[in-house]
Amino acid sequence: MSDKLAHVKALFHAVTLDGFGARRYVGHHRLDRARTFLHTVVAPALWRAITADDPGYDPLGPPTDAQGTAAVRYFVTFLEAHREFERLAHPHDELWHILYQPGQEGCFFDDLCAALHADDPDWAGPVPFVAYPPAIHHHP
Repeated sequence: MSDKLAHVKALFHAVTLDGFGARRYVGHHRLDRARTFLHTVVAPALWRAITADDPGYDPLGPPTDAQGTAAVRYFVTFLEAHREFERLAHPHDELWHILYQPGQEGCFFDDLCAALHADDPDWAGPVPFVAYPPAIHHHP
């Protein structure tokens, strides 16, 4: 049987063990606001998505096989909406740079999308917010 979330799990394990870069230079008790959000919101939400698709997953346990990708796909959809909000509200904030802007250390959102696409080639990718503009922004 093949694990449908092998790449996503590898990414999750790598970035959470690294603390989204935080463990390289600061203790966990002194995280800035952006990394606190990553540790208290993003990482747990991705964990819940992975374990919804693979209830037996334990990064320190024996390998398990996810049977689907629906919850992780939904999580990516959530991040896509959050990305649009951050782009409009806080384009210079540290959270924007860590989560969504490509840089020397990569881009978490792009890396997550690439991992999900590697695991689920039929996934069309995140739907850009501009594909569904709110009525207030619609100009005929």
